Amino acid sequence: MDEQRKRLAIAQDFRDTFRSLPGARVLERLKIFCHGEFTTVADGPAGVDPYKTLFREGERNVLLFIEAQLEAADNPVNHPDKAATEEEGEE
Repeated sequence: MDEQRKRLAIAQDFRDTFRSLPGARVLERLKIFCHGEFTTVADGPAGVDPYKTLFREGERNVLLFIEAQLEAADNPVNHPDKAATEEEGEE
């Protein structure tokens, strides 16, 4: 299996996992836990706490990776065989 097909297969695994009902609930929880909807900037005693902010950015990066996998799995550009089959069916 070439590298591109392998990446797409993994992205489809993410899609299958997080598009299921339980997976969608987990993803919603991860959006909260991983600061998907809120700022990652953390206050500290002397203003912004850079360490806590960077830690939160790391958590947020996990969520962004999952969302990128879901987008890759859903992107028609990554499914040229499927697109060609659909075009043939339209004729």
